[in-house]
Amino acid sequence: MYCEQCGRANEDGSKFCEGCGAVLETENNVNNPGVQIENQYFNGQVATQNKMQPVNTYAAPAYVYNTAVAPKVKKPITVKQKIIMILIGIIVVAAVVFFGVCYTMSNPENTVKDFFNSTVAHDFSKSYDCLDITQGEFTTKDMFIKMMENKAKGMPKKEILNYNIKEVDANKALNGIYESASSPKSAYKNTSNTSSGLMKYYTVEYTEKGSSSAQTGSIILIKQKSKSWLFFDSYKVAAEGI
Repeated sequence: MYCEQCGRANEDGSKFCEGCGAVLETENNVNNPGVQIENQYFNGQVATQNKMQPVNTYAAPAYVYNTAVAPKVKKPITVKQKIIMILIGIIVVAAVVFFGVCYTMSNPENTVKDFFNSTVAHDFSKSYDCLDITQGEFTTKDMFIKMMENKAKGMPKKEILNYNIKEVDANKALNGIYESASSPKSAYKNTSNTSSGLMKYYTVEYTEKGSSSAQTGSIILIKQKSKSWLFFDSYKVAAEGI
């Protein structure tokens, strides 16, 4: 039996060609639906008999790709990195502490406290350092100390039991102080100075030993052009009226 596709001789009764794999037309094959195989691929050749769609036996295998992202492995922190992190932490803490200390020391209320305590203790050298005064021929520190010592002669030092410092509205305080003054202090009377923060007004309420009633004094602060600790406003006590 010869194959109609390739012409190869096959044994009688064969169902498929040994050369090309085509279905051999025999009476049994034609009448037997189980052997009606179309488009059988073998050695790169195709057999087409009953007009059926070809079956690609050489189709590429389907691959399944894993799209999950693998977790990143964290690298251990080196000794150098730990040292750098510790140094940064120390610098940050030191900066915060420095800022807090400077802010506290630059508080205008501290100037009022220093001036009040030094004046009560007759420490006029320290009192002078708290004053907003331009040093000149008649306003030297030595002259100020002598003047204050002369004023304090025969006056015992006050023994203060307690005192309270309070900031009040400068405009209202100054208007009350200089309302009846014969020669108003124009620099302090200027409301633009108080509203712009150039001046601060404080009252000091204190109680002396042996006294049953509290007394009140007033202190005016003048904002300085120079900064305290480079960043904070600084104030000194107004010298007029001392």
